[in-house]
Amino acid sequence: MDWIKTIFDPRHPIQKADRLRFHQRHRFLIGLTIAADFSQMTGCLVEGTSAGKLLRLKAQSFQELPIPGLMRRLFEQWCGTALAPYHVESSPDLPTYLSLQADLTQMAIQLVHALMSQAGQAADRVLAVAVHHCGVLVGGAGQPNFNLPLIDAAALALKTGMNVLDQFPVKDRLEGGTGWPISALPLWILWADRRSPQAFEHRVIIESTSGVQMTWLPPSDGLDATFPLIQQRIWTMAELSEPAESLSASNSDDLINSGTSLDRIVTDICQQIAAWQTVDSPRSAALAATHKLRILIAEPETGSELEGLQQRLTQALPQTVVVPCCDYDCPSWGMGALVAATHGFLHVDQVPANLPWISGTEVPRILGTLTPGAAGRYRSLLIEMSDYRPPVMTLRDAV
Repeated sequence: MDWIKTIFDPRHPIQKADRLRFHQRHRFLIGLTIAADFSQMTGCLVEGTSAGKLLRLKAQSFQELPIPGLMRRLFEQWCGTALAPYHVESSPDLPTYLSLQADLTQMAIQLVHALMSQAGQAADRVLAVAVHHCGVLVGGAGQPNFNLPLIDAAALALKTGMNVLDQFPVKDRLEGGTGWPISALPLWILWADRRSPQAFEHRVIIESTSGVQMTWLPPSDGLDATFPLIQQRIWTMAELSEPAESLSASNSDDLINSGTSLDRIVTDICQQIAAWQTVDSPRSAALAATHKLRILIAEPETGSELEGLQQRLTQALPQTVVVPCCDYDCPSWGMGALVAATHGFLHVDQVPANLPWISGTEVPRILGTLTPGAAGRYRSLLIEMSDYRPPVMTLRDAV
């Protein structure tokens, strides 16, 4: 029976070598998404090391394609809005939907080919294409809802030979969640302070596209039994345009008390950060404030009402480091594609990707639907998924 002990002994040198080789291997995946304002389609080629919650990701290249104005106008006429999440109450106009889906799928094929041409020798090791988008939710209040994908996964797999992972919001909605956004956990994996042996810096991601989305990323060295208490808050464009009767400049004497969208959002961000800091990790309580918090901003477009957000936050929070995401080799428009690729890695590693306290579900679930590509790539993906051993989960999460 000694051979059984050898196989399952975590201290055995062969087992240690296998685990080291497993966590040091390099995997590649492509992420695709459509901008929240339906202005462009973006993609990125991502390299991943380690697996699961210990995943480390590095973007290799980014690509973007603007969506033609005619397609945008057609989509807005059909859907009623060009700001995600998209929802129509009546039955869809099928010819319009199929035409838009075919055009968007062709753009996705073009993006995949462009990213594969930049992959070099790693092109043969790309596991899949992950498409992260909310789709169009169809159904009125109190009626059964169904989700229409804007990219045809079967056609994308056929034309590129790639395995395709999509429909990430569907299972979250079926569990009673909001379904969108479901970016909190991928953003934590991408941007949180997870240095070893001790991580101490809280980070905040601010994305300002169709509204403002702020995500609070607690530090973690990866040894926690569960995920840290990630938080997320969203301000829609309708909320930003509401008149403000009175505003107080929180944490800053330089913040002018006025009714512009920029003033209101800066005030709200400062107040929300102060609220989240009250549950600061005990291990970072003794550190100076400059070492506790870092804000990364996906900059708004030139001419936006929120232009200058970084400068105003720097003035409002003088002891906090405020930097654009481009300082971390990520363009302001590339955050969504990185989130898409991260969702793909989480699906491959069989890691639940929705956080119940944010999305509203009872339990986290493995998200996404797999559409096989060419036989060789599908076989490689199945081998990759079968080799991975998910970490031990609580009984509630495993059921």
